Amino acid sequence: METEVLTNPELDLLEPIPGYKMLERIGSGGFGDVWKAEAPGGLEKAIKIVLGQHDDARAARELKALNRIKDAHHPFLLSLERIEVIRGCLVIVTELADESLEDRFEACLRQDKVGIPRDELLVYLRDAADALDYIFQHHGLQHLDIKPGNLLLLGGRVKVADFGLIKNLREAEVSNAAGLTPNYAPPEVFDDQPNRYSDQYSLAIVFQQMLTGHLPFEGQTAAQLAVQHLHRRPDLSRLSRSDQAIIGRALSKNPERRFPNCRSLIENLSRADVRAGRPPRQPVNHGCSGGSAQTCGVTSADFQQPRPVKRTETLVRGPHEIAALPALKSAVSQPQLCPTVFLGVGGTAARTFRHLQQKLSDRYGESQESGQIQMLLLDTDISALADATRGESSNTLHDSQTLAMPLRPSTDYRSQSQQLLQWMSRRWLYNIPRSLRTEGLRPLGRLAFVDHSEAVLNSLRKRIAAAMAQSPEANPDVTGARPGPRVFIVGSLAGGTASGMLPDLAYAVRTVLAQQGFSDQRLCGILAHSTPSQSKARDLAIANTYAALSELYHFCVDGGSYPGDHACDLPAYYERPSAFQSTYMVHLGDDLNEDRFDIATGLLAEYLYRSVIPGSANVLDQFRALEPRNGDAPLADGYVRTLGIAGFANTRESISDNDVERICQMVVRRWRGSAQSELDENGCQSGASHLAEGDLCRQLTLNQIREWGLGGDELRDRVADLLAGLLDQDQESYLERLISETVGSDTENVSSPADWCEVVKAIDGALGVRQQYLTNDTTCGLLVEQLEVALRPWLIQLGKRCTEWIGSLVDRRELRVPGAQRVVELCAEQLDAIHKASREYQSAWEQRLTSFENQQLSKPNRRRSAAVAVDLRDQAKQYAETRLQHLLEKSVGDLIRGIAAQVNTAMDHLQELAKDLNQLADEFAVPPTVCEPSSTVSQTDRSVRLLKVLRSQEATLIQQVDRDLASSFFSSQRRLSQMLGRMESRQRLKSAVRKSSRHAILQIIKKFNVELVSQDASDLGSKVVQELVHQARPCFAESGGAQRLLVITPDSLKDGRLADEIQRTAGQEPTSVPDQDGDVVVCYDREQVSLEQIAARIIGARRDYIEIARRLHTRADVEWSSLSDYQTTTGNPLQN
Repeated sequence: METEVLTNPELDLLEPIPGYKMLERIGSGGFGDVWKAEAPGGLEKAIKIVLGQHDDARAARELKALNRIKDAHHPFLLSLERIEVIRGCLVIVTELADESLEDRFEACLRQDKVGIPRDELLVYLRDAADALDYIFQHHGLQHLDIKPGNLLLLGGRVKVADFGLIKNLREAEVSNAAGLTPNYAPPEVFDDQPNRYSDQYSLAIVFQQMLTGHLPFEGQTAAQLAVQHLHRRPDLSRLSRSDQAIIGRALSKNPERRFPNCRSLIENLSRADVRAGRPPRQPVNHGCSGGSAQTCGVTSADFQQPRPVKRTETLVRGPHEIAALPALKSAVSQPQLCPTVFLGVGGTAARTFRHLQQKLSDRYGESQESGQIQMLLLDTDISALADATRGESSNTLHDSQTLAMPLRPSTDYRSQSQQLLQWMSRRWLYNIPRSLRTEGLRPLGRLAFVDHSEAVLNSLRKRIAAAMAQSPEANPDVTGARPGPRVFIVGSLAGGTASGMLPDLAYAVRTVLAQQGFSDQRLCGILAHSTPSQSKARDLAIANTYAALSELYHFCVDGGSYPGDHACDLPAYYERPSAFQSTYMVHLGDDLNEDRFDIATGLLAEYLYRSVIPGSANVLDQFRALEPRNGDAPLADGYVRTLGIAGFANTRESISDNDVERICQMVVRRWRGSAQSELDENGCQSGASHLAEGDLCRQLTLNQIREWGLGGDELRDRVADLLAGLLDQDQESYLERLISETVGSDTENVSSPADWCEVVKAIDGALGVRQQYLTNDTTCGLLVEQLEVALRPWLIQLGKRCTEWIGSLVDRRELRVPGAQRVVELCAEQLDAIHKASREYQSAWEQRLTSFENQQLSKPNRRRSAAVAVDLRDQAKQYAETRLQHLLEKSVGDLIRGIAAQVNTAMDHLQELAKDLNQLADEFAVPPTVCEPSSTVSQTDRSVRLLKVLRSQEATLIQQVDRDLASSFFSSQRRLSQMLGRMESRQRLKSAVRKSSRHAILQIIKKFNVELVSQDASDLGSKVVQELVHQARPCFAESGGAQRLLVITPDSLKDGRLADEIQRTAGQEPTSVPDQDGDVVVCYDREQVSLEQIAARIIGARRDYIEIARRLHTRADVEWSSLSDYQTTTGNPLQN
């Protein structure tokens, strides 16, 4: 059943244009119908009639598009011969094609083929790519409707047709997405943001569909397809591994990550086809049909046979001698930090990063993590990462600086086995160790990377963005990329984790840098090698290193490439395929024990540290930039770099760590009071100092007593004022009222001592002295209780002030706990004296009260006259007045006693604080000093001298540390008196004490170093220089190369004698850089080091390591070549 022709009914469909006779309708779409027609002269043409009137929206868009394309002439663009508006309809005449690419695909299906043969398909798509690149490069156009039906075949070649959606990217108009074909539309078109890479996206989908019969996105509706294009990964599983990487890049959601143009996409597909030479790869059958993989023997069948790598020439090698390169005469130095990212993998990187963290902390404090220096440590060993973050010193990493990448049990990978077995051997996948660590097996290291690739890529993006956040915008280079950060990837090729994932990690970094618009020209690999003392582990370490070097070289040697990996979202790299721009191979040593391993990683950290510090970092950048290269990195020519470094700060002294802990202990003991006696024994503290501290304590005590208002009559006046406030009238009026209310006006009835006792009882009861008597009138009764209530808030306030004051004494550097205790003791003595005086006043008033009572009781009983009665009233008033003064003085005494109780409580708190400090001091471990024998006499002499200097300056160190902490650590929010009660603050305090102690010791050591190398009286200085130069010489001397020498000297040395001495010793002019660290560092940076010579040195006479290494390659889908396969002009030592 034919589709109804929806055109203008007035249009003549038999001959719409005079001379053009319609023969048959050959196509119909959303924009109109296409007819086969006979043109004048009997030629066959195609006529397209656009639906609706020419001024309708769809026809208007078509006409506008045709006006854009009509001036574009290319052999692979469908020719537009006539554009007419006839009876209001838009009519287009073009050349007639044989069929469409869609028709050719269906014909292949009828022949029981999966799709169009690859070679044939690439011919068609190369034509289309040429046409698409032409219209963009010459006219700024994007087709935006590339699909099989719009690629027409004519004479065995393709012509791009149907220009209804074509868009001029140079015009500032919004693209209209109406009419797009959702199966092929790039994600940016759904957002009306087409760009120069949009047609490439559609062309990649056409390639997959025509080759495999499956689309990468198989949504059923336009809405579903839009979501998938915008947010989902494409399904490329039916493509070969090499094609997956290429098409995956072309289908990137970020257009900037796609190929530069359509031709580049097709060229990469063509080159991949040449390299692969086979249909899409099926999972390798390793001879195991179910059951445990442990029953499968490991043979060479586990891997594909190595394919011969294309080599157009023999690698050129010169004599195996080391040439001395000239010093930089005008080294450019930038005073500020440059963005730098340190990425580490595995245990060697963890130890190195801890040393590096310590050095950066010593110089910049703890703030560098949030700035331009970023650090990230990856490992499959969760416990090792925990060790790297555990501790209280400044060399521990923060949790945010680590990323755990543990393996999973083999059973967890079953659902992914089909995909995983495309690149890895069944032997590895089904024999994952129970520890979920790589256990030295490289393929498992790569499996961990693939398994955690999304987390790795996200972490890389965050670290790179954070490092560049504070960097000013720089001009792009010739490739259009902005200068990126320095990125150092550090790891040991001898281990399974780092060796297995370092190559992919390098390409991941390059990918992320490209995504963010940065150049990868400063990507540097620091590849270490070392062997342990155990023979079995040593064999595996050597084989791992050889395998990793072979892989890195295989990817970039002439004809090689990195194939990418869709599972990791990594594209292939055919142009500049070397993993690193600068590749360092560093031999840390053989048969390393723990101490030697720590020394070696410390030296490696020193090089990384010098690579980021302004001055030396700029020189090292220039060293790397000056290395000869032919297009790609030197690794492509079989060359790597190596380094050697030595310095006073890196000569491991057995006293250094112990002295830090010792100074920490002495600082804390000084705070608690016991360090004073130690210093006195050493004669470091004089009696005058004790006397001065005693005077200070006494003055502080007296000042505080006065501030509290407890001295002299001031306290009595304060209580009296409170009493007056309670009376609410003057004392005379109060007493008159009291006598009237308690005794009454009829004193004539008072005729006996018993009656007088009743008067006294009434007065005392009214004042609240004796609880047996209570008056019904509460207006003036129970005055004692009222006074107590009035004094209580003041007493509480004084108690708080007392506690705060004593805490502030501990926070004073000149007092701490012992000074505070002395002040509290003096304060207690002063309060005791005040209380004693108050008791004496109370006794005097009590004697007067007793005298009153005895005098009245001794008088005989008789009726009294009126005059006598008045006298008795006066006596009662005097008694009441005396009693009132006695009560006032008693309140003063009670108040003093309450404050004294607060002081005694504070003394108890100080005792507890002293115990806490005693415990804190014991937490600083000071192991017995063990002086290991040095390899040289001058090292021993230097150690002895330095030890004497440190011992002689301990008092100065303690004072310096206390002073630094007081100025930079303690504050109103961080007080010593309050930091020991909470674990978090306690740990922070310990960390601060260690850091300050270390800094103080380093300053003395650096000063000692400067004096040592600049002295003239002894030849010890020159001996030390000779040893530094000797220790700094890199390994692999037999591998040849050319080297430069960097010398870092204290900026306090102005005369250049040290550099001259180093030049005489090394026989080479160094590039000198001053630095504020005060250290002396000698660094060799050697380039053009023969990779095969390094490999030969590592494996020695054991050529069987080459065969072992073949079993340890990370990917079974790559036909690896070995370093021993290559020819060199001087002979490959691996072939001997």
